[in-house]
Amino acid sequence: MNMKSIAHTWSVRCKMMMRHTWLIVLAGMLLLAGLGVAAYQVATLPTELKIAVGPVGSDDYQVVQKFQEQLADRPSMRSIKLTIVDVGSSQEAADLIDADKDAHELPLLQRFFGLNKNAARVDFAVVRRDLAMPKEGLAIAILRKNVVAIWVPPPPEPVAEEKEKTEDKSKSDAKGKTAAKSKTDAKGKAAAKGKTDAKASKGKAAAKKEDDEEEDDKPKKSAKPKIEKIEDLLGKRVGVIGRSQANIKVLRVILEEYGFPADKVAVLGAEDSPNAPDKLNVVQFSTDKVDEKIRNGKFDAIMAVGPISSKITADAIKASRHGKEAPTFIEIKAAEAIAARNPAYESDEIKAGAFGGAPPLPEESVDTISINHYIVARKKLSDDTVAEFTRYLFTIRASLASRSSTAAKIEKPDTDKDANFPVHPGAVAYLDGELKNFFDRYNDYLYWGLMLFSFFGSAIAGIASYSKADDRVRRLQTLERLLELGKAARAADSIPKLDEIQAEADKVMGEMVQDVETDKLDETALMAFSVTLDQVQRAISDRRASLLGRPGAPSSSVAST
Repeated sequence: MNMKSIAHTWSVRCKMMMRHTWLIVLAGMLLLAGLGVAAYQVATLPTELKIAVGPVGSDDYQVVQKFQEQLADRPSMRSIKLTIVDVGSSQEAADLIDADKDAHELPLLQRFFGLNKNAARVDFAVVRRDLAMPKEGLAIAILRKNVVAIWVPPPPEPVAEEKEKTEDKSKSDAKGKTAAKSKTDAKGKAAAKGKTDAKASKGKAAAKKEDDEEEDDKPKKSAKPKIEKIEDLLGKRVGVIGRSQANIKVLRVILEEYGFPADKVAVLGAEDSPNAPDKLNVVQFSTDKVDEKIRNGKFDAIMAVGPISSKITADAIKASRHGKEAPTFIEIKAAEAIAARNPAYESDEIKAGAFGGAPPLPEESVDTISINHYIVARKKLSDDTVAEFTRYLFTIRASLASRSSTAAKIEKPDTDKDANFPVHPGAVAYLDGELKNFFDRYNDYLYWGLMLFSFFGSAIAGIASYSKADDRVRRLQTLERLLELGKAARAADSIPKLDEIQAEADKVMGEMVQDVETDKLDETALMAFSVTLDQVQRAISDRRASLLGRPGAPSSSVAST
């Protein structure tokens, strides 16, 4: 069996199947239903996304964790499945965004078959603006804003031992003066009345002088040079809350703007390290037990970098109070100049009373700089996915704020084209109210699809019509051919000639059988072929009998007519 016969067999079988129209329709409907179910399953699968944030327990981590819980709890937002990737710092989060910048994604296969092509890659990350930003990341939201607060604690009260010495000295002086006054009074009894009055007046003057001497004998507080501006920090000890090197970098940027040479800033290795002379001494300490460390640290000034609502900063300011004496805040008057030189920072203001307390601090608004913490997305992440993520984030922001004060500070980034940090197009579409619906996004595709469908539909219809017309012409030609064979059989003058005509008639019959198998012949055409072919066979039989001289055979003249 050659390839041609195999192809013919399959063709015949397929064409026989095509006769059963209802089976074909049923099979087509089942196929479409199966494709529809598969498409629905793929469409309803949640988009698995990863976000890098850290360190664990930080304000950023807690907000993202609560956001993840909200997404899982709300049925309307389960189209996104968010997984948190723990990192140790903002720098590590930025590195994970850049980890897979050259990879080609297959999101449909990855989602349907559960493939995890690159476990190291993340889709979103929380990064701090003044650290190394991801090259392949674009902003979608400002998670929080950190402000730089620098304050000077009030001078401490006198030590208790000094107070006791002062009290003992005052009592001793008082006894001696009382004895002296008694002797003076005894002598005064023998004097005249006028002299007594005079002495009484002198005694009052002496008592007043003695009181003044007592005031002079009291210990005075050790007066320290006042710290009223950044320039006054030279030679002082400054405590920086938190051990992040980013905070030291912020301090150096501020000092550089005020003309501090780099060699005049000494970062001490331990909290109890002695001060370096004629330098600004910086001591970093952790955020645990911050009030105790501030009371024991003997700092001339303290710097904190964090949100206005930060409990750590509030506790540090509270620990800096001495009785009724409140700390004073140092203003960064060069904030605008710093922001102009360093796009990572912004000029900002701490409003009066922002840190609370009694009385509220600061007493007046203070100029400072701020640093944003951004949620960034990979550039290659689809606009639709980023827009949906951004919509969910700002939709549940109010709910998050009730659980975390930091979440209340989530802000929209600057979507202008000339912004310092560009925003992802998907986030821009949502934030600017330009989010497109299904028909807006795919209108062009639908239009061209309908046009192509119409074009190909018309082409197929034309081809089918042409094919049917061609079949009709071919059938007419076959009928004419049979008629010619009938005529040729009646006029045949030899048996071999009749054999050739018979072979030709058998060939036509074979073609007709194939057309019947493929359902190309309707009943009318089949009847016409049957009648014509029967006439040809009769003509061949009659002419064969005539040539063989059989009895009853018609004459040649009759056969030829």
